[in-house]
Amino acid sequence: MKRALCVGLLMLVAMFPASLTARGYSADHHEILSRLQMMAGGGYPESEWRDLMQRLDVLLVEAEAAGDWDGYVEAELIRAKAFETRGRHAQAMALLRSVIDEHRERRIPAMRKVYLELAALHAREGNEDAVTRIMSEFKRSPHFDRETYGFVGGSGPDDPLLVPRPRAGAEDSVTLTAMRVQQSRARHGPGSLFPDFSLTDWNGRPHALRAYRGRVLLIDLWVDTARWQRDLAYHRSIYERYHDRGFDVMGLYIAPREQQGREAAARNNLPWHAALAPRPLLKELGIFGNVSNYLLDQNGVVIGRDLYGADLDLAVRNALSR
Repeated sequence: MKRALCVGLLMLVAMFPASLTARGYSADHHEILSRLQMMAGGGYPESEWRDLMQRLDVLLVEAEAAGDWDGYVEAELIRAKAFETRGRHAQAMALLRSVIDEHRERRIPAMRKVYLELAALHAREGNEDAVTRIMSEFKRSPHFDRETYGFVGGSGPDDPLLVPRPRAGAEDSVTLTAMRVQQSRARHGPGSLFPDFSLTDWNGRPHALRAYRGRVLLIDLWVDTARWQRDLAYHRSIYERYHDRGFDVMGLYIAPREQQGREAAARNNLPWHAALAPRPLLKELGIFGNVSNYLLDQNGVVIGRDLYGADLDLAVRNALSR
């Protein structure tokens, strides 16, 4: 029972670092976070980014003056997310590190998000040791959350987690559980060999990862959401430009309602192979309901993760030119 419930929880918390869920934010934070999510699609001038940062500066000054340290930390989290959105990973990590150092002894609920977001950034780099160090640091901190937590469902983005879990032990922690997901993700960062798998696609054709050796492959872990729809046109254009040069896409549907995935694939006329994602593969990757992708080189080695738009285009071209 405990194992099954933990899977549901992981699906909730695994999405948390990437999206910086707006739960608990003030109205001002909500507005800025929504704006950042829109700007993440690209195409916004530098002046728009400067304006967003200036608004965050105002919130920081106001929060510090009022002694609202939770609001202060939330604003810094959004700033870090803005750096990350623009590809400034080192700046994002340095900011989160400074927030931890500055507020190490203050009991601020939002600090749990800071530890988790920093762990997620290290996981994206494939640095499992760094994630483990952050977990240990978090457990020693006054921010370590030992309270009982609750969840049920979590089979996908549309399956809410609602039912409480009783009798949580002293070491149970929502944040620490989420960091364990990041540990798993870090094991499959850039430079690591992607786990082998085999499956039968929705056209009845068998596929094995090893059969794609010699080609650059995008593993698209998807579900039919607004975000996936937004990126689909660009993925399709990249596929059409580079397929004849040795580029492929394998779409692995991560939600349990397989028929909905089949219908979405047919409705969107996907030009690449699509199938239900193998559950053991999702568990090994730490994928629990959140869309993601992995770009693999001709030897099945991970080049990058969660690449979209121009970043994906550049990574594919570079891989094909090697």
